Amino acid sequence: MIWQSHRKMLTTKSVLVILLASLLITSLVMGVRYGGYLQTSELQAFDHFMQLRSHLVTEKPDERILIITIDEADIQYQLNKGMQMRWSLSDQALALLLDKLNKYQPRTIGLDIYRDGIVDPKYPKLATRFQNDSRLFFVCKVATTDDDGNSDGIPPPSKVLRERLSFSDFVADDENIARRQLLQLTPLPTSLCSTEYAFNLQLALHYLEKEGKTSSVTKSGDLQIGDILFQQLNEHTSGYQKVDASGYQILLNYRSLDLVEKIADQISLRDVLDEKIPLESVKSLKDRIVIIGLSAPTNTNDYWKTPFSSNAKPKQKQTPGVFVQAQMLSQILSAVLDSRPLLWWWSGWVEVLWIWGWSLVGGITAWYFSKPLHLGLAVIVTLLTVFGLCFGIFAIGGWVPFIPSVLVLLATQVMVISWFRRSHIHKRK
Repeated sequence: MIWQSHRKMLTTKSVLVILLASLLITSLVMGVRYGGYLQTSELQAFDHFMQLRSHLVTEKPDERILIITIDEADIQYQLNKGMQMRWSLSDQALALLLDKLNKYQPRTIGLDIYRDGIVDPKYPKLATRFQNDSRLFFVCKVATTDDDGNSDGIPPPSKVLRERLSFSDFVADDENIARRQLLQLTPLPTSLCSTEYAFNLQLALHYLEKEGKTSSVTKSGDLQIGDILFQQLNEHTSGYQKVDASGYQILLNYRSLDLVEKIADQISLRDVLDEKIPLESVKSLKDRIVIIGLSAPTNTNDYWKTPFSSNAKPKQKQTPGVFVQAQMLSQILSAVLDSRPLLWWWSGWVEVLWIWGWSLVGGITAWYFSKPLHLGLAVIVTLLTVFGLCFGIFAIGGWVPFIPSVLVLLATQVMVISWFRRSHIHKRK
């Protein structure tokens, strides 16, 4: 009876030690996380999950989108034809391109190239089309506070209706990695580009209108298209802590492909102008969204890293902006029309409970397994379990805390083991 009473008292004390240790460690880690000190490691874990998912599950390109690319050969093609260049696309080439696109009968056309100013008077039909073609959307650049040479932004083409204008700006994390999608912003009063809506959103809404899907804003201020709610990021969103969440931002759930650029079918500018596209291909391109954008490495700084860049080949570490735009466009279309999951996250309190739970698991394993070998195996099993659960949830669209869970698990184990060792030495003395 004396032995049983002593064992009960020890168990009660052990429970208190585990609880206190887990609460202390969880509070410490959550405080460090709230201060943004774990953001870099959590975003790296996000990237690794995205990469692993692309290796295990491969999705098909989005057949609703066609990208007309302009590369170095297309620029040289225009120069050889004696066309007067504006940025990377001359007015003459653009006029010819839009005329030839008529046979494709696209539903929506997006020009992801700046066309500030007026159209060359030699091409009056192009100016008329800019003003009257309801399928044609343009980009401009909003004013920034950075000293990048475009502090006032880049204006849109003149005399184009406001509802067909959009901004091409991205929000990127450190090292220009695009993990977030900016849907709406409020431009500065001095901005030459005054539109509030993103290029990819404008294209998506125009395409979805024919599908009977309209947009609205909920009472909580969230964007809803059809039945799909686009959850807005805030300053503290899962692995993002103290992030600039101005405007309307969502997480970008990249399509799982071999390369980011394989998001959609691609045709070069010169092939369209020379009509080198087979007739059967022309028929299959009917009713698509056509995006015209630059894929050449010169004359632009519109190159971005993605969650796949750290594991990519040297020449594939940066992706032209037109392909990232296509990824963003595809995310909206796929969510609304295909029920493809958007990335979601838990509320702050649910995350705290999740992280505290793993702290308790760490304390219990440290108390239960006294032999180093058994404890080591238990640590490996619990770490694999954390990883498997976090990745499994990510695979279905959920971004839950992984790095904080690992930290509290290991730290609580160290604290509990240290306490029991000191307690054991004290009793022996």
